[in-house]
Amino acid sequence: MEGRPTVLPLAKGAIAPESTAIALHGAPAAVNTQLWSAVFVNGPATKDGRLLLWFDGRARLREGGDELDVSILRPGLG
Repeated sequence: MEGRPTVLPLAKGAIAPESTAIALHGAPAAVNTQLWSAVFVNGPATKDGRLLLWFDGRARLREGGDELDVSILRPGLG
């Protein structure tokens, strides 16, 4: 029946063998390989100071790494 979900059993050895997974009818999802990368840096602002600096940068590339999808930049001072 069109528009109704099909219930499929999970693979043997799954966390809950009695559980089920649901597959919806329709066109198959497009394959989109993504790559996450990250850079983390931290340390004192000066050699003798108590002030700390840090930086967290992340990027997610899509289409097999050819296009930038999401980027997150988080500098910090403390």
